[in-house]
Amino acid sequence: MKIFRSVFSKLTGFLKWFQNASLKKKILTVIAAGAVVLLVSVPLLSGKQQGQVTTDTVKRATVVDTVSESGNVQSNQLTVYSVSSGVIEDLYVENGQLVNKGDNLFKVKSTASDQDKASAYANYLSAQENLNSAQSTAHSLRSQMYTAWDTFYNLSTNSTYTNGDGSPNSTNRESAAFITSQENWLADESKYKDQQTAVNQAQAALNSSWLSYQATQDIVITAQVGGTISNVSYSVGDQVTAAMNTSGSNTNTSASPVLVIGTASENIVKIQINEVDINKIKVGQKATITLNAIKDKTLSGEVTRVDNYGTDTSGVITYNVYVKIADSENQIKPQMSAVVTIETTKHENALVVPNSAVKPYKGGKAVQVRDTSKPGNQLKYVQVKTGIKGTNETEILEGVAEGMEVVTGTSTSSTSTSSQSKGGLMGGPPG
Repeated sequence: MKIFRSVFSKLTGFLKWFQNASLKKKILTVIAAGAVVLLVSVPLLSGKQQGQVTTDTVKRATVVDTVSESGNVQSNQLTVYSVSSGVIEDLYVENGQLVNKGDNLFKVKSTASDQDKASAYANYLSAQENLNSAQSTAHSLRSQMYTAWDTFYNLSTNSTYTNGDGSPNSTNRESAAFITSQENWLADESKYKDQQTAVNQAQAALNSSWLSYQATQDIVITAQVGGTISNVSYSVGDQVTAAMNTSGSNTNTSASPVLVIGTASENIVKIQINEVDINKIKVGQKATITLNAIKDKTLSGEVTRVDNYGTDTSGVITYNVYVKIADSENQIKPQMSAVVTIETTKHENALVVPNSAVKPYKGGKAVQVRDTSKPGNQLKYVQVKTGIKGTNETEILEGVAEGMEVVTGTSTSSTSTSSQSKGGLMGGPPG
């Protein structure tokens, strides 16, 4: 602090002196200061910007083009819900147990009252009656449609409405009789199609009413597929709520799965590849897989399926690709995160350079090499034709030869005259 005050005091005194000095003294002072600055800066300015480069040689190696993407291990499983609301009376399986299709899984004792059961059954019978009525109407409309069609067809092939060569007689077909016959057929066809929709709706209502009726009954749930039991979430005496869907998916927000049947005989990773790379991916290509949950281990795999139809997500088109994990690993679980790297192209004994050596140049690609025709080890660009690009190296098809030295990186540093005289790749020749 004392030093700072001393310097500040001297600077203040100099400024006061400079303000009161004569013009001649001011000019002499400025010239003296300029001379000092020049003396200090000349040695610095005499230094020269010297580029330091790193190089590598063109060599032959195996280069692999890859596509890498993250995804998840597929959940090949059937989630099992109860179709009856009540209490679990018996549980016939446990985690890790193998079951076959048709094996008993658990039994539910319904908690529905007699009134609930009667009401659900009445609704089911009513839905069945509605379906029968809809189907009967559909049969009548179908018959009516074909009758109208026969009338129209016979009329359209009549000599009055056709020419001698069998072509339509456009003039006569403008008559009211012909147009009415055609419209009757089209109207009856439309009625029949509408009734088919009504039949489908009645069938859906019947299915729903049957499930509602089942939800009031004591029931034993059986396995729809064979597999390994896991995620058993209930015990005997626990209450469950029916999931009202024949496919087993939960449409009742209060229903929870009772257990899961794992059906996977192999582990599959699903990834999504963008439209730029999807045409590189083929069934049978080799892949490597790493899982976040399994550290320091790389698994081998193979592409088993590639979707032809993509998915548009906010304008980004991606395609599903499925990769089978070939290695057996008990630690792999459904839904684990994975990174998949697929080998799309592999060239052995290819001429390669490091990726950093390849630069954009005049609309193409080039590498930098020493220009031996000029002093000072100056660099020049040599245009090249590239092949596939690997993780670290790029294949060179034309432009350089094996053993040539290429620049992989450059940096700039300021050097003094004394160090400059030693010469270097970008400097002058040694003195």
